[in-house]
Amino acid sequence: MTHDPLRRDRARRSAPTTSARAGNAAYFKGQPVDVPRNYRQAMKSPHADEWRQSTRDHLQMHRDQGSWVETIVPCAQRAIPMQWVFQPKTDGNDEVTKWKARAVALGNLQRPGLDFDQTFAPTIRGEQVRLLVAIGAALKGAKLRDHPTGPIAIISTGDVSDAYLSSDLIDDNVYISLPEGYVPALTTSPGFKVVGKVKRGLPGLRQSGRYWHIEQEKRLLERGFKPCTAASCIYVKEISPTEYLVIGVFVDDWLVLNLTSDPNAVNDLTCRLELLDLTP
Repeated sequence: MTHDPLRRDRARRSAPTTSARAGNAAYFKGQPVDVPRNYRQAMKSPHADEWRQSTRDHLQMHRDQGSWVETIVPCAQRAIPMQWVFQPKTDGNDEVTKWKARAVALGNLQRPGLDFDQTFAPTIRGEQVRLLVAIGAALKGAKLRDHPTGPIAIISTGDVSDAYLSSDLIDDNVYISLPEGYVPALTTSPGFKVVGKVKRGLPGLRQSGRYWHIEQEKRLLERGFKPCTAASCIYVKEISPTEYLVIGVFVDDWLVLNLTSDPNAVNDLTCRLELLDLTP
């Protein structure tokens, strides 16, 4: 019997090393946190109070944004179901820093031509991201070392807070079932039910990305940015003949290139466009 050198002896295989905090585990006050799969599990979990507060905050945000309008319809009226998604946000030690609960629409149940029409929204490509990073890295080097204000190429990243909810559903007539935990203000009679008529782009709806792109481009154009002809997800604003602000967009994530002599130009952009965590 010949020995295959590429075949390892099972007896010599070492057991994989594990730690108490391996994988995607999350901990709160030293105790592991089981991420609930649905609303009922969350309300029955040891951390029900934290999840309940997170759902209340999220629903209040929808009320403030006017995401939907309560509407009374016949029970036969079709409505897109909503589902809760729970995910704790952790730090470098896997300790929970934020309890995140989001109500999302089950867009997989939407019907083309009835619940939505167009869904396409362009996004920046990988090679375009590398191009912007390469430009920023090159301009931050020796070429601009003698500039009076120092290196002026500042690369920052950030995302837009609740991006989809910032866009309006323009023409679509979409109804959703109200999320669990939401108490409607309207009352119904037999044969009718209360649903939400969607007014804003909701996470999960197939057309939300397209409407957010339309809203996002509108905001950028209002502030003097112009889309590149060859890359519709890269926007450029000319500050002077030699100074520019460049933004690469991937849905609600931004890559910002500050090629101006004003290091605060990006901060001004943050205030005007409601960006979060815009960091170099």
